[in-house]
Formats: sequence, structure tokens, C-alpha cells
Amino acid sequence: MMNSKMIVSILLLLTSFYSCYYDKAEELYPNTAINCDTATVTYAAVIKPIIDKNCATSGCHSDAYANGYDLSYYAGLEAVANNGKLIESIEQTGASPMPQGAPKLDACTIEQIKKWVNDGAPNN
Repeated sequence: MMNSKMIVSILLLLTSFYSCYYDKAEELYPNTAINCDTATVTYAAVIKPIIDKNCATSGCHSDAYANGYDLSYYAGLEAVANNGKLIESIEQTGASPMPQGAPKLDACTIEQIKKWVNDGAPNN
């Protein structure tokens, strides 16, 4: 017969194996690029609201507080998109990481912006 310490150890070991299982990433992280709609990304419907919320109306990149880039209007954003600074900033890979002083944008938002930029940053 096994002693009680051995039985408890085996039960704890089995319990730890049971608790370590693989879940589907899309269920664990529903707001990631896995479930991200990039088929219908337009400036007016998707990009402008993202920029307004995270960049322009926050006071950092509006006309009054442009900090070098006024993203409150299309032409200002288009220039940053076309020179590569927008993607570098939101991916936080080279240019000044944005949004400054706030958490990095979620993966879906970054994918939507990248799609729009890669499509030529149209004013649609």
C-alpha cells in the first residue's frame, strides 16, 4: 500500500496536468487579429475614429497641439502614413511609440491601420 503522502503527491500531479490544456486563441483573446475584419477598412468608417480617439482628440496630434504632426485631418494623416512613421509608431518598432503614455493599440486595430496604409491610404 502507498502511504498518504504518495497518494497526495500523485493527486496533485494529476490535477496540475489537468489544468494545463490548450485553449483556442480566438476564444481566449477575442479582440485580436485572428478575428479582425480588414476587408472593409475605410478612412471614414474605421481609420478616422481610431485616430480621433487615440491621437487627435487626445490633444497630442490635433491642430492646437500637433507635436509635429496634425492628424485631425486627412492630409496630415496621409503624410504620416506615406512616410512610414504611422506604422512604425503604432507597432512601436522604430519611430516614437504611440499612443504616447497609453497602452499599445490592440492587434486588430494595428492590422486595420496597416491594411489601410498598404492599400495606399485612400480618402474613402
